[in-house]
Amino acid sequence: MEFWRGKKVLVTGGAGFIGSHLSERLVQLGARVRVVDNLVRGRLENLASVADAVEFIKGDLTSEEMANRACAGMEIVFHLASKVGGIGYYLKCPAEVYENNLIMDAHVFKAARLAGCLRFLFSSSAHVYPKHLQSEYDSPPLKEAAAYPANPAISYGWAKLATERLIQYQNEEKTTMQTAIVRIVGAFGERQDFGLDTGSVIPVFCRRAIEFPGRSPFTMLGKGNETRSYCYVGDVVEGMIQCVLRLSVVQKIPPINLGTEGRVSILEVAKLVIGLSGKEIGIEHLPAMESGIKGQAVDMSRAKVEIPEWSAKVSLRDGILKAYRDIELRLRRGGE
Repeated sequence: MEFWRGKKVLVTGGAGFIGSHLSERLVQLGARVRVVDNLVRGRLENLASVADAVEFIKGDLTSEEMANRACAGMEIVFHLASKVGGIGYYLKCPAEVYENNLIMDAHVFKAARLAGCLRFLFSSSAHVYPKHLQSEYDSPPLKEAAAYPANPAISYGWAKLATERLIQYQNEEKTTMQTAIVRIVGAFGERQDFGLDTGSVIPVFCRRAIEFPGRSPFTMLGKGNETRSYCYVGDVVEGMIQCVLRLSVVQKIPPINLGTEGRVSILEVAKLVIGLSGKEIGIEHLPAMESGIKGQAVDMSRAKVEIPEWSAKVSLRDGILKAYRDIELRLRRGGE
């Protein structure tokens, strides 16, 4: 991909889970990469393989001054930085999540425009979709237009949707900056947070299996009948890269789902992880935390049109195996 050679590219949240994989890939493609991260969830060790090749700035992008500094001189911005956590955090701190993300997104988008950046990709989420469309375990796959009338289940989804609208309104005002919006669906893989209180399903299950029967039992919230779709992080990164390349022929890419079709239950994920562990593990079911999302699957028709060169290639099993081995290694090293 000769396009990337020498390009000045900013990755916000670039020391985080998805951001570090993206930063690595951009370096491989020959881009001149700047990473901005406050290191609350991101880790410098995530960038170890490209530490000498990226410009790293530690900073809080809720600061307008920091956002301006981050975007200065950049040609392309991948805005991945976000206030995130597990479902418990989202339910406990909805105002904190909403406010921080709104402020951060507005600052970065404005700074990118004022700095004359040519292309801007915003990392949105499947959390934008209304909870009533996900109220059954076999709810129909979600198409992008289904985000309206708006009614996300959590404040994180409301904040993402608000920033999508900001970008779309700016496009209507004839901004010269080309934009793409991707709704990431169930990203998982190496370097993902495996904290028992902060991590998402796949890394937490991997950790519980690895540590069984020592530190903690293999627990699950509820019966595990909820369904989700998952996409390996490497495939997510390639999808984002293809979106920015596609802006060579289109002015904007409207919100697209970036994930895989089909669905799997949480219980099936747990059994898959247990199978990969090679251990005899029983599952202890705990009272569920009600998020309003019973079934989530997405329709990928629009993505096939907008980025026809891309499709997810890594299977759920192969991706979980990569994640499992990564968490094993991090735990041996004393990581948390």
